[in-house]
Amino acid sequence: MVSGPAMLQIDNTVQHQVIEGFGAAVKEWVDTITGTDQMGAMRPQIMDAIYNQVKLTTGHLDIGPYENFNPVNYTTYNDDGDPFNFNWTAFNMVRSINQKSKVVDFAKPMGFDNFTIHGGMNTKWSDPWLKTIRSKGLHGTYLQEVAENVVAGDVYWRNNYGIVPLWHHLFNEPTSGNQEVYGATTRDIVDLVKTTGARFRREGFANTKFVVASEETEEQSLATAKAILNSPTARQYVGAISYHTYPYGSIYCDVPTILKTSGSGNPDPGRIAVRNQIRDLAKRYRLQVWMTEVSHSNANTFDTMRGRAIHIHDELLYADAAAYWGMWEAYDASSFDEDSIVLFDTKAQTFRITGMGSAIGHYSRWINKGAVSVESTSSQSLVQISAFRDDGQGRLVLVVINNNTGSMPIDVSLKGIAFSGLVTGEQSSPAGYWNPLSAITPTTGSTFLATVPGLSVTTFSSKFKQ
Repeated sequence: MVSGPAMLQIDNTVQHQVIEGFGAAVKEWVDTITGTDQMGAMRPQIMDAIYNQVKLTTGHLDIGPYENFNPVNYTTYNDDGDPFNFNWTAFNMVRSINQKSKVVDFAKPMGFDNFTIHGGMNTKWSDPWLKTIRSKGLHGTYLQEVAENVVAGDVYWRNNYGIVPLWHHLFNEPTSGNQEVYGATTRDIVDLVKTTGARFRREGFANTKFVVASEETEEQSLATAKAILNSPTARQYVGAISYHTYPYGSIYCDVPTILKTSGSGNPDPGRIAVRNQIRDLAKRYRLQVWMTEVSHSNANTFDTMRGRAIHIHDELLYADAAAYWGMWEAYDASSFDEDSIVLFDTKAQTFRITGMGSAIGHYSRWINKGAVSVESTSSQSLVQISAFRDDGQGRLVLVVINNNTGSMPIDVSLKGIAFSGLVTGEQSSPAGYWNPLSAITPTTGSTFLATVPGLSVTTFSSKFKQ
């Protein structure tokens, strides 16, 4: 039996990662053959839900395939025999055109301005002709053709739209899970990073950094990242270590399991350990850490909201993650789960924000890129807290998760920072999502008291002074 309030302590003198953003992989939802907008008349409202309400700011735009892409039979082949020449007449950039007009033009004014371009490193489905070159023993040619295929998307966006992302999400499960660089060894992956990085610099992308390697599991992502970073040549192009949290049914993939472990005060030691290793590897090379995909929550909307809020908390705490992504920014409601941000139904002309969207919103609606995660602790294992100082907005943000079934009083105290005004915020509980809080007057310049409902996620925010 818990007695007394949960004591939540925020120490601004101990600072952790700088937040890069919250996002998802982005499909444009336009038929590549007919040009039909698959969101239909709902698109402006869906874009508003994703980028203005949930407030995603990052993620990657899926723009491939494009070299001699035939959308009718979904085939591709090489643009020409010279990997150092872009034969632009052979590039079908229909997906880029649709991503720009149907996503970026809607979303960028709402703050979606830290996205990456993603295409060209898939020899399994999108560009099997690259695998054919490799099978002939033409390793050097293969590496250069892949590099051309990857950088072509960024060149196209720069030359046609004046958009040059700071990041490039290079791989998606290259040697595990989907095995999108089919048949590749770890040595091949290192060679691809070196060759593609050099090609980015050759094409004038002096500041673009790679995010690697987004393998299926935390362990495989760590192993591939270690191999890449062990090469000084490859390492110079890397800005972040990324990972997925699969396979399906694993601890941070499956929401019921999250609720039984971390959500019950018992986070899994093995999952903590591998995240600590990723964190330490990133610190060694002064890199960021990104969690770039999770799906198949196997839970209803409300449980997914709480489970994914816990997941975000744990990635921040154990991996020092600077970015967290859901699955897709939007998906057809008939065929996907709660881990995309919005589900839409074209027949019924309806859409809704998912549990994942609501969970991410408790963070992304309140903190911007550049906010700093600061030390926060709780006296009770079933009450979790994350704290952020956002200098750009001049506010302190706390996300409190109450995993008790009953309501819980909390006693919040600050060190190295003080409140400057009322505490406001919003709350998700069985009563609803993102319900605004009544303003709270701090008891002193560094403390306030509140009560949070059972099974709830609450965001508190206040102006601060140091």
